[in-house]
Amino acid sequence: MDSEEILWSTVEAYEAMASSYRRRAWDIVKRVAKLCREMGTFLDAGCGPGHNAVLLLSEYPKARGVLVDLSKAMVKRAQSSIELAGLKHRALLVVSDVRSLPLRSESMELCLYIAVIHHLPERAWRINALREAWRVLKDSGVALITSWSIAQRSFVKCVAMNFFKKLVKPSISLGDCIKVSIVRGTTYRRYYHLYTLGELKRDVQGSGFIVVQAGKYIALGRAVALQKNLFVVGLKKFIKG
Repeated sequence: MDSEEILWSTVEAYEAMASSYRRRAWDIVKRVAKLCREMGTFLDAGCGPGHNAVLLLSEYPKARGVLVDLSKAMVKRAQSSIELAGLKHRALLVVSDVRSLPLRSESMELCLYIAVIHHLPERAWRINALREAWRVLKDSGVALITSWSIAQRSFVKCVAMNFFKKLVKPSISLGDCIKVSIVRGTTYRRYYHLYTLGELKRDVQGSGFIVVQAGKYIALGRAVALQKNLFVVGLKKFIKG
């Protein structure tokens, strides 16, 4: 499959999983939101079922959220979550691609890119998605970018195979892996680019951001050994003169 086919295979997987997909809001979202000068309008890119947007809208009564996902079924799930929380009047939900956001430049205080860029099979696409976040943020706006880590037991075999392939073809990335899921008897394939923290920081910096925080994300109530998420907090700052 080419890169577009791989991407749409991943979207199809989330379409199939949308009705049963369950996620809790990430506590790091509230911590990063406090870094914003004010909480006005935020973007939740790759919003999934909308759990993080509901958290922010509930926490900040004056906030407005734009929720974007390439999966129509996930956007529908997010809409239901927003309506159930009584927040419909403060949210706009859009089926769109993070590589080309349908938003004005310098219109957001905060961008959430939680577990989204690692689904883009091309590095150029991942960089472009991050540059889109930079574009739509206001001066001193903040972005929270997370991805899956390459240091996971469940992907050891994939990373090892990529290591040996790389000896023959140096352009192969160690972190390019596929996760197979079976939903109601049908097999789906989700692409992941598993990052190292250094690589994620470099991509965020290379997109124009100043990195102000970075590390492993440890969710509340989860054992450290089970953690698989890396995070980077980027600041958009115009340099005057």
